[in-house]
Amino acid sequence: NQFYPNMRYRNRTITYTMEPACTAKKQQDIANALTILETNTVLQFVQSDTSPEIKYICSELPAPSNSTAHFVAGEGGPISIINTTHYAVILSWKVSLYRVEHCEKPVLALHETLHALGFDHTRDKKSIMFPVSDCQQELDPFIIQQLRDVYAAETLPDLTIERVTANA
Repeated sequence: NQFYPNMRYRNRTITYTMEPACTAKKQQDIANALTILETNTVLQFVQSDTSPEIKYICSELPAPSNSTAHFVAGEGGPISIINTTHYAVILSWKVSLYRVEHCEKPVLALHETLHALGFDHTRDKKSIMFPVSDCQQELDPFIIQQLRDVYAAETLPDLTIERVTANA
């Protein structure tokens, strides 16, 4: 399930960036996770340092416990979401990948990227979205279908102004 009903980014093409502190291994894990999502869903991911929608952070610098900009290792959170009539539109999200990946496939990067796509944890131990990572977990068909459904609608404004008149 998603954190809010119908969470999505503005478009099927989602921009992202990785901070320079990301090791080559973590960069490759992120790239592999995004490739898995592109292969199995309608989404595309484009790396961009200009207003990226997903920001991957890999530094292990501790932040004060009262800091709202810090996320616990291997987690993330929204920076900006707009609730519209039909969708909770994600404008930007921060993902932290502090832990070292021990699996051959990018389980941690895929799990955290799915959080960035609006998905919460599940009780299914075989799902990539189970709260405790296991190298055998998979991207389950429910998540794939939910992404297809939420991105099936054409991106349109919630409000349009068709005609404006003014009198002086």
